[in-house]
Amino acid sequence: GGEVRSFTYVEGEGTKNAVFSGSVMSGATHLWAVYPQEAASGLDADGYLSVTLPEIQTVGSYNVADGALVAVATAPKGNDLNFKNVFGLIKVTVSHPDVKKVVVNGTAVAGTVKVSVVDGNISSVVNGISSVTLLPPAGNDVFDEGDYFIAVLPGTSEAGDFSVEMVRSSLSRSAVATLPSAVKVPRNGGYKFTDTDAVFSWNIRIADKETLLAWNADKNWSANDKVFLEADIDMEGAAWTPRGFDGGFDGQGHKIYGFVISGTTASNVGFFNSLNKSAVMKNVVFGSSDGSTYDGTSAISMELTEAV
Repeated sequence: GGEVRSFTYVEGEGTKNAVFSGSVMSGATHLWAVYPQEAASGLDADGYLSVTLPEIQTVGSYNVADGALVAVATAPKGNDLNFKNVFGLIKVTVSHPDVKKVVVNGTAVAGTVKVSVVDGNISSVVNGISSVTLLPPAGNDVFDEGDYFIAVLPGTSEAGDFSVEMVRSSLSRSAVATLPSAVKVPRNGGYKFTDTDAVFSWNIRIADKETLLAWNADKNWSANDKVFLEADIDMEGAAWTPRGFDGGFDGQGHKIYGFVISGTTASNVGFFNSLNKSAVMKNVVFGSSDGSTYDGTSAISMELTEAV
């Protein structure tokens, strides 16, 4: 390859044409270019550029990561450079107010590849990475609700290999939707993945008293929720308010103890006062710290007043 020089963007934002400023060696007759410059990692003897699409992307302009829009070009010195996009785009819709990251998993969706500067097509994968993570704009902890685009290397992920994961900041919620058929992302094209609520089941992982109480107080339970206890939980005498439950609750063999339930209606009987037809509760022990003897604290009491 020839000497590497950096060029600086001058004008043309938001248009099909841009002007860059820089210099080349006086004897140069041909130019090879990569945008953004940090994506370039070498030019081999056959004229293929090595470029890298990042596995961690932060939302920038137009709801896509600026540094992930990798493009290449070649032309004789003095001619215009017609850039060819190397990437494809995955469109996702964020429909919850507390999503803190979105992850696309697939076959070599990021990493380093050799690319033809003539047409932008990938000739070989040097170092394929199986996931790309999209983060909110710099300075934001979560995404605004709306559509976003994740840049990935074009190609096909076989059935079961392609999935989209969302992670929410509240209650350690996360969900993975795995596509049952092969997904092909074209170069300079895209794949729309937007119907999130229809395909995601939110997994909630609870490992302490505070998270368990916060989950019980949450108003956004869904029949798609799957709750997993990650540890034994001592409620330390905390008051528990029973409510109806939809979804799945898997204690994974853990125990919940040291809770107190009291009230004046029959609805306060039981850790949950009702389970709907599709609800599943399993693998959990209530009111015992060792799984066999009463903990001495857990209690359910009612004070009912007879009508006169």
